[in-house]
Amino acid sequence: MDSLSISLSALRAYATQLKATANNVANFQTPGYKAQRVVLTSGPSGGVTAAVTRDLSPGMTVPREGQEAQEMSNVDLGREMVDLILIKTGYQANARVLQVTEETKGKVIDIIG
Repeated sequence: MDSLSISLSALRAYATQLKATANNVANFQTPGYKAQRVVLTSGPSGGVTAAVTRDLSPGMTVPREGQEAQEMSNVDLGREMVDLILIKTGYQANARVLQVTEETKGKVIDIIG
């Protein structure tokens, strides 16, 4: 795999992570919601793939007057915010690789031409 393909696969993986994180934040107050987690795996010839899983750990249980206690979501907003920072940084780095690759190709063409 070339650097262009590797960076594109990383951008797709970060987009999957961003979608999962946004979904987690949106469902933070949804009772019983289980957070999505994204597992990144490197390919044999480079690149990365993303697989979405569920975090099955229990959420906080909240007692309700006259009713059975209710399990809340297991989303940790602190973790989600850290994930957003990491996603942003990774996305920017791979976008920069794409930009530098294109700039280099342009310079090579200018030299040859």
